[in-house]
Amino acid sequence: MNDMQWALGGDPEPMLRYLAERGQGTVLRRFTFEVCHRLRDLLPRDEAEEALDALRKRTNEGSPEREDLTVPLEAALGAARYGAYALALEKEGAELCACAALASALAVDSAGRDRARASWSLRRGAVDHDRFFEERLAQAALLRALIDPFALPEKVEVTDRSRDRKVG
Repeated sequence: MNDMQWALGGDPEPMLRYLAERGQGTVLRRFTFEVCHRLRDLLPRDEAEEALDALRKRTNEGSPEREDLTVPLEAALGAARYGAYALALEKEGAELCACAALASALAVDSAGRDRARASWSLRRGAVDHDRFFEERLAQAALLRALIDPFALPEKVEVTDRSRDRKVG
């Protein structure tokens, strides 16, 4: 991925994979939380608040220096995919997909069951493909708002080694 692909990309999946390759676990967790938080109105109220609180705590914990990002990446990918479907389906299917997104984000044991139910719902329901792709674009924009991995640090000091003085 290069800076142009990052700036213009409409699919969050390659962007998420790029961040995982660069060790950006904190950004992956923050993105996952934000996607699930956007789905809160589609989730059963009591479960949603408790699950979102758990996800918020996990997001705020930070990440170890040398972290295996397989789980945070899969959580972000699952939340993004099922979250987009949740917003592109009618009520019953939307709730199932929102639950699958949250289960993916939390990487809980019920994730497989929720994903299976959501997949069943996707086969039965009418997916509004325009709405699905709008949400994917919004997710890509969310990632760009969270981080620009191609931005230079705010203040860069360049030293002219031959004279040992700061330039520019």
